[in-house]
Amino acid sequence: MGIYRRGLNCVLELLLKEADEEVVASLWRLFLMYDGLILGPFRKGAQLVSVIKERVGLFLAGDWDPLFNGHLQFRDPSAHRQPSDVPFLRNPLDAKAQRAQLHVLNNQSLGSAASALRANPFPAPLAAGDVTASFRKLNPQAGGDVPRPSEAHSVCGPKTEAEQLKSTEWQRSVGLEPGDPTASTWKRRPLQPPPEELPDPVSFSLEEVLRRVRRTNKSSAGGLSGSNYKTMQAWFYQSDSLAENLTTLFNRIAAGRVPASIIPLLTAGRGLAIPKPSGIGLRPVVVGNIILRFVGSLALVQKSAEITKYFLEPRPLQSAVGLAGGCELMGAAIDALLSEHVGWVYVAADAKNAFSSFCRSQMWGPLIENFPDLAALGRLMYGNASSIIFNESGYGRSEVLNSVGCARVFVGQLPLLPHHPSPTEATCRRVPWLRHPSTRRRCPYHCPPRASSGGRMKGGVSSMLPYPKEN
Repeated sequence: MGIYRRGLNCVLELLLKEADEEVVASLWRLFLMYDGLILGPFRKGAQLVSVIKERVGLFLAGDWDPLFNGHLQFRDPSAHRQPSDVPFLRNPLDAKAQRAQLHVLNNQSLGSAASALRANPFPAPLAAGDVTASFRKLNPQAGGDVPRPSEAHSVCGPKTEAEQLKSTEWQRSVGLEPGDPTASTWKRRPLQPPPEELPDPVSFSLEEVLRRVRRTNKSSAGGLSGSNYKTMQAWFYQSDSLAENLTTLFNRIAAGRVPASIIPLLTAGRGLAIPKPSGIGLRPVVVGNIILRFVGSLALVQKSAEITKYFLEPRPLQSAVGLAGGCELMGAAIDALLSEHVGWVYVAADAKNAFSSFCRSQMWGPLIENFPDLAALGRLMYGNASSIIFNESGYGRSEVLNSVGCARVFVGQLPLLPHHPSPTEATCRRVPWLRHPSTRRRCPYHCPPRASSGGRMKGGVSSMLPYPKEN
């Protein structure tokens, strides 16, 4: 066992054997910091192998000052050179080609190389406060006002007296004041995870972990800890005591057996704000902890047959879960359908910021009922508020709290669970229904035959209802 893996195994053996809760929490912190301290940036001209040997020696000896001083010395995000600072990379095509080449040579990832060729290598500099504003906009807080819900309409145009009376009754039934269209009495609920003892959790064998980790994408971004799939593949370089100890630890995570003080470290995410292709606005992205993401993927792979059965049988009611490239395939099918029936249009609905906005309290019942062995892992990921930590230009390290839980491990599955009956009901009424991860409710607008609405389908389209139209 190499010195890097031996140092990590030492921490894990102590963690798994220790009984004192405070000591266990301290060892968890050491485990999560290990890659950041050992593999972090180092002085120019030094050799990586020599740096690793020196740092592991300091780590095992408990000589923390040199480790942390060296770690902080090279962790200033503003000190990183931009591609435009390098003379031969000022050409955007050269910069894209170099990034793509690094993905192929270092990580053997053609998919990431292709993404690098499409990305803008020289995005416009961000103004101070832009990143914070973009994350606050998309991360609601418990207790905050919920936007006034839109009312479903059966027809377009003015309402009749009977329809107006029905509308008033509906608004009052959900706590809204009909005379004030701007008022909303709804407040965003807290997470409210189930407090009771949960069913036995999912567990993984060493063979399952080894098989899965060797299929991971080494170019996939890592979270705040400094670990990524490239380092994880080094952890499981061979089937030995380190691999067994890591598997035991992953099973503890799946069972929710993690100290309360450590859960915020696991669920915290690294925030990035990527300029939109149009050049207007930012797209906030949260990169979660690689360990939590991997354990979540292990659980989903093991339960894939049950997930597929729930969402796709007896007939496929959505295109987001259990179907590779489902949204693209369904989009092509709709385009073909509209080409075949030139007198048809479709109505599309998209729930804005759906994942961060839907009420998490509605998912616990369906999760425990349909996938009981995933409930413990789901409560660990979504039972507490999550921190999004990022570098803000002009301010340094900044943080935005997502009080509805931002761990994006089950992003496509959990939000669909409480809403799965909606497409089932629609299908029973013979209404075509397409699902996308961003869909959280049925389309409330039913365009009449004379409507000429329609258009091209975009990536954000979440549900489509085709209707014949009259010329």
